[in-house]
Amino acid sequence: MLEFKNAKEPVCSIVQHFLPLPFHPSRKRSAAMHLLTLLLLPPVFLLASSAHEEPTRTFNDVPLVPRSNDRCSPGTYSSNNGYPPCLSCSAGSYSKEYGVTSCRQARAGYYVSSGGATTETPCPSGNYAKETGRSSCPSCPAGYQCPSDALANPQACSPGRYSKGGLVWCEKCSAGTFNNIQGATGCCNCAAGWFNDQPGNTNCQRCSNQYPYSNPGTGNRNDCSATPGSWAISPTSQQDSSGTCPLSSPFAVVSPKARRRVAHAPLCGRTGQKACPVFGYHWRGGHNGHHQSFASYECVNIDSDLESCGGCVGYSLNGERSPDGGRDCSAIPNVGSVRCHKGQCIIDSCQAGCVLAAGGDLCVPNL
Repeated sequence: MLEFKNAKEPVCSIVQHFLPLPFHPSRKRSAAMHLLTLLLLPPVFLLASSAHEEPTRTFNDVPLVPRSNDRCSPGTYSSNNGYPPCLSCSAGSYSKEYGVTSCRQARAGYYVSSGGATTETPCPSGNYAKETGRSSCPSCPAGYQCPSDALANPQACSPGRYSKGGLVWCEKCSAGTFNNIQGATGCCNCAAGWFNDQPGNTNCQRCSNQYPYSNPGTGNRNDCSATPGSWAISPTSQQDSSGTCPLSSPFAVVSPKARRRVAHAPLCGRTGQKACPVFGYHWRGGHNGHHQSFASYECVNIDSDLESCGGCVGYSLNGERSPDGGRDCSAIPNVGSVRCHKGQCIIDSCQAGCVLAAGGDLCVPNL
């Protein structure tokens, strides 16, 4: 066993003990001795190198790098390169990584309901979000459907269907009704003398010549009659491009004993009043020579009456103007507050999600 008494002896001097002597014919060294020397050489270098002691070094001038979990956590942000102090993301925004300098806005079709969020949530079906950065999803507007999650743009109802708002799918018009426009909020009744017997229709069929009479909104062919009823046959049953429904005109109610007599309205004594018929009732005019009519009338102040504003109204769908020029202000769709002033419907406010149309006489969805 060899010992090294001086651990700091140069490596070269140590190695000299083990280097094989140059081969010379006069020296009788066996091949085994040469092999043994070569095998012992690598450990000697290892021992020699480990014998030297390395001095301890310090690095006082190297700055410390913060660890990743020292940065602002998800749901927060900081303008200090993502390091404290940290602020929570506000509603409508979020962050999902460490050390961000700003929060992401929720995408269209998504929302973030509260602050400090780490993810966005898709709007559920029946709702939508057209803008980015929403903290909630509005209900699908009237005339539209929202059939899927994460929807940014509602889909207009197709002809034959309608929606009053908040629907996943637009509903079909029932039998006896129809529409033929996109984005309808309701359906028109088939006009008198017309019918349809299937849901989702875009038009109506005329009753046969043999059975030409029917009431508005007839949903069965068998309800067409050969006998006149309360309504005159309408020449058409079409909805125009603005959405106006076809009108039906009622017959005046007459007594069986005096069918050929013409009904006359009484005179109204006050300014602004007009005699308007009340269909379905008999009006008795009085006695002792007074004229007797066979339809019921009432004196209505058409300057201020909410249901007969500007003229007599017999049948009003969606507040449309009657042939006499009147409107039922209370039947105008999507209205929050309305009044009749000097024969005009004045809309003071619309329901949530709707705005006043350019003409000022309708409330339409705010898209």
